[in-house]
Parts: sequence; structure tokens; C-alpha cells
Amino acid sequence: MNQPHSIDLRFQMESSFDITKSSNYRPDSWPPRPDFPIVQDKNGNVVSVYSDSIWNFWPWAKRSMNINFGDGPQRARSSVISNANADILRIFAAWFIYGPRGVNKPTTLIKKINDLKPIFVICTEAGIVATELHRYPRVLDLIKQKLKNSSMQSLRLHLHFLYEWRNELGVVILDPSGIKELMSGYIAPTTNQTPFIPPRIWTYQVNRLRECLDDFMANREKIVACYTYCLEAYSKNYGGHSRIYEALRKVTRNRSPFTKPQESKRSINTHHYVGPFSETALRFGIHDLLVKWVVDPGKGLDGGGKGITLLSSYLNLISYVGLAYILNFSMMRIKEAWNLRTNCLSIETDDQFGQMYVICGVTSKTIDDDDARWVTSPSVELAVTSLSCISNLRMQCAISNPMIEVSQEDLESPWLISRCYEPWAGTVDKINSTAIRPGYPSYASVAEFYKNLFDNDVLKITKSDLDLARQVTVSLNEEKFQEGNVWNFAWHQLRRTGAVNMQGSELVSEPSMQYQLKHGTRAMSLYYGKGYSTARLNQSARNEYIDAMYEMLSKDLVFVSSERFISPHGTSRKSSIFGGINILDQKSLDLAIRKGMISWRPTLLGGCTKLGACPYGGVDNIIRCGGGDGKAPCADVIIDKSRQPQLIKFSEALDERLSGAEACSPLYESLSAQKRAIENILNAIKTK
Repeated sequence: MNQPHSIDLRFQMESSFDITKSSNYRPDSWPPRPDFPIVQDKNGNVVSVYSDSIWNFWPWAKRSMNINFGDGPQRARSSVISNANADILRIFAAWFIYGPRGVNKPTTLIKKINDLKPIFVICTEAGIVATELHRYPRVLDLIKQKLKNSSMQSLRLHLHFLYEWRNELGVVILDPSGIKELMSGYIAPTTNQTPFIPPRIWTYQVNRLRECLDDFMANREKIVACYTYCLEAYSKNYGGHSRIYEALRKVTRNRSPFTKPQESKRSINTHHYVGPFSETALRFGIHDLLVKWVVDPGKGLDGGGKGITLLSSYLNLISYVGLAYILNFSMMRIKEAWNLRTNCLSIETDDQFGQMYVICGVTSKTIDDDDARWVTSPSVELAVTSLSCISNLRMQCAISNPMIEVSQEDLESPWLISRCYEPWAGTVDKINSTAIRPGYPSYASVAEFYKNLFDNDVLKITKSDLDLARQVTVSLNEEKFQEGNVWNFAWHQLRRTGAVNMQGSELVSEPSMQYQLKHGTRAMSLYYGKGYSTARLNQSARNEYIDAMYEMLSKDLVFVSSERFISPHGTSRKSSIFGGINILDQKSLDLAIRKGMISWRPTLLGGCTKLGACPYGGVDNIIRCGGGDGKAPCADVIIDKSRQPQLIKFSEALDERLSGAEACSPLYESLSAQKRAIENILNAIKTK
């Protein structure tokens, strides 16, 4: 078998010596030839070759550490694996070393192989090869019985990963339906699931975040000019930028240009007074902007605790808003996004998809299993640009403060979210290095402190919101999330909701903002579904995506019970498909899925409920589904009535193609059959 096309197979692991010149740095064929030196020491001595039954990783781990493939001499009571099965396991182990998303530590590789190994042991005992497992349901049941529940989740991720690369690997164990069947007996740990934000509330908060960022960008030049003017006014009153901070640290007399000198102390208060801050805000055209976002309704910019500090408060708001916007469109964890730098966004060009926007974290220079890279939506560029502008402004203040140590990295690429270093912010005596990071607030506290950001009346949970949230989050806290309560945001909700939305769930509404999300996440789904990018994508985000994908396979069925979905063969047929199972009852639904009694695959017409593979290619070809071959429509098809407008447009497109097709040609016959299938489905919708 030849090396996979356009795949750069190379050694991915950490090593205490330079391995780029070693003969095992790149395999010269795929799978590697039997005598390929899979492990070498720093002097080039071969430790293990590819065909060995045991690979010893001591040159990389600095201690004895093995993978035993089970096809060599074994100790008593040790698991034995046939040669055929061990060969397949070796292919997977080599792929974890050399393939895209290769592991960086021997311990990680051993963990993955040990997770997979029981499948090969049981297949050997049953006298079959693991690649034939899909043909032996009884063996699959046996594997489910013997596998430890604690390893099931990681096993699912490994099997899905190997399925995605099946063409390059040349072998595969199970497809998604087989993986789903294997997992049907898996009982997830009893932990409280992070709530999925209902589409209406999610869309509202994203739109408000976007509006806030758009306002900032529309007024960016005015904000920068006002900030610079205020800084210069302070510098003038204190005799230079560096002296501002020295004076403030010594708590000398107030020389703020926005504080009016006291008449009784004119002899010692000789600073220049430029008037109340509201006048400066008006002069630079940002008065109404500040009132909109950081001033209580009916209040002004001046008064106790306001004035120039409102400018810092507004910049902090934009920082938190930009952070939330990035989290909405990247599936990052809060800590990961909090530690980004201004050069975090890059644009890659992929041969299969074109331009891709990728966020690179602060740890991307290290060799780690998570290389801190996340695929994101192009709209995130707005947030990164806004936060970079604020960070650069504040770094000017940090640089001019002689009491703060500024590293070279902070000069070249500051933190995307920076401290308030401006002299009027009141934080000059609290830190002495830009490397010391502030703590991040909760999303709920941001929404509570900046009361103008969200309207609590809009965030009140409706019955529809609650129904949708419960369908995705079975363990939703019923006390906290009740009808009429204001939705309580948390940063991690954005990550999980993003993973669910990327599945194209029927739960997701389609206002303009949601369309933007889907446009961005088609690329994200492509990347997280399979490693098309040359970047090492964040593994935890990818795992979250895969977990949500399998979870949503069952959640889709909740909608099928509604009147929106019909069978072309009538109500009785629709009822019989589910065999009397109450798919609105979560326990009944979960039990049915575990037993493999229900199947659901989205199609152009609605969905397919056939158990197992469709011999007619029904997911991609609607001719048999809709009865375009002259027979009755398929008994397993379910029609989504809401797709009537799209089906009408598709029918019109078929008419155009038929007019240009040669009569009696294979293309003409295929188009005609599709046309008949669409007409049958449209007639079924009309009669219902």
C-alpha cells in the first residue's frame, strides 16, 4: 500500500534528541514495511522494527515503556491477538505516531492502543478479524459486555478518529452506525451537563455582542483620539508620562485634568482643568456611545464614581464582549481565550475548502497534545481587531510606567485582553509586570454589572425555550432554569452550545445571525469532523464536537413526533415505525436507542428511519425514497413538511436541467425519476 496522497507523514512525538535526521522520521511506505525502524535511539541503533510484537519506547520515554501487540510469545494468562488482528493494531499505532494529529508522548500512544486492544482480543477469541466486526453483531454484543464503562468514551473518540481516516489508513473497524451500536449500552458518568442555550436566547446575546462591537469599530478613531487626549492631559498636569505614576503611587495632591481645583486650596492646586469629562466626550463624539453602553438610564457621565473612569469601564466592557464573541464562535474554554495574544488570528488556505480562520493560543509554540488551535468563524476577526486596539492603547500606558516590567513578547504581541494601565483607572499600584494576568469574571457577573448589555425581559425563559433546552440537556437544573427566570449565562455554555449548533440541529432557528453562524461552522464542522487542516487542532474542542454529534443523533427524534413530520403511507405507518415507543419520553427514547430499535438519518426530504444501511443510497439519492422509480415511496421515509419551499425550488431546478438534457439519455432518465419523486412527496404534503 502506498503512502497516503497529500498527507505529510512524519514523526510527531517529543524527543530529547533531534530525530529529523533519523531513518524513522518518515515512513517510506504505508503501512510501514516490516523491517522499518519504528524506534531508534539517539545513536541510530534500532530498538524496535515495525513488525515486532513489542515496541519499546525507552529512547523517547527515558525508561522502559512498551506496547505489546499480543502476537508474540506471551506470559501465562496474557491476552493473545492473532497475527491478522495485530497487524491492524500496528497500523493504528503507527498512524498515531506519524499521521495528522499524531501523539506527542509515548504514554498517550499506549493509552490509545490499550483502549482499542480489547476489541482485537475479543475478535481473536471469536475467530474473526476486527475489520469484519460489522458483520458479526453477536461479537459486537460480547465486546459491549466485556468493555469497562470507564473507557467507553475515549474508545468512541478513537474509533471515530480512525473511521475519518479510513481511506488513508486502508482499514476501518466500525462506521458511525456501528460505533453508535457499540455505545448503545454505555452509561455516561452521572455529572451535571452544561446547559445548552436555547436558540432564541443564544441568538439575542450574540446579536447584542455584535452590536456592541460594531459600535466600537464605528467609533474607534474617536475613542483612540479621546483616550490619547486624556493621557496627554494627565501628562501635562503631572509633568510627563512617567511622573504620573510616580505621583499617584506617592498619593500626592490630585492633579486630574477633569477635577476642578478647590477655591480654598488654589495655592496648592495649580493643575490645568479641562472641564468635566462629559464635555470631552462630547468634543470627541463618544458621549452618546458611553451613555448607551455604560451609563445607567436617566444618568449622565459626571458625578461621583463616574467621569473619566467611564472610559475605562467602557473599554473593559468591549474586552469582555469580544471575549464572549470569540467563545461563541470557537468552542474555546474561557481560560484558553483569556490568554490569547493580539496575533492569535491566522487565515489558512485549504485545498479542499479555501480560506479558513484559525485562532492560535499562547501555547501553540509548545509541543503539547493540544496545540491550542481552534477553527473559527470569519466574523471573529471583528472581536480580535477591537480587543487588539484596546490592548495596544493600554500597553502605551504600561510602557510609560517605570514601575512596570514589560517583556519583549508583550511589546511585540500584547495580551489580547489587557489590564487597565491608564492613570485614571486606579490600578497603578497593584501590579509590577505585564506578565501577571488578571483573573477573569464570570459571564453572569459581566451581564449583571453592565446592565445595558442585555435586556433581562428578553432573557426571561419562555416555555418554548425551556422545552428546547431540556431536549438537549436532560439534567437541566429545574430550580435555576424555570419559565419566567432570567437565563443564567456561563462561559462554558457557549462552548457546548457551539458544539450542538455545529451539528445543524433542528433546534437551531434561522434568523440572519444564525445563518452567519452556519456559514462559519460549515468550515468548522469540516475541520473538526476530519483533520483537513495542516494545523494541530485543539483536541478537547474536537472531542466536544464529536460528543455532541452522537448526542444529537437521538435528540433529532424528538421532533419526528410532531405534525410537521409525516409518512407518505399515512399516520399508522409513522406510528408503526417507532413501534409504540414514546419518543418524547427521554427514558423510553434512550432505552430504544441503546437497543438499536430506532434509527434516524436526515435527508433532503426529511429523514430516513431504516435500520442499517440503505441499499439504494437513500441519504444522497431521493429516487427510491419518493417513489420516482414507479413504485410506492419507501416505507422508511419521513417527510418534513417545512421543507416544501425548498422542494418546490428543487423541482423547478430539475425542470431547467431536463430542458437541456438529451432525451432518453441516462441523465434525462435520472432527472425524470428525481422529478417524479419530488412530485410524489409534494402531493403527500398537500394531502396532509
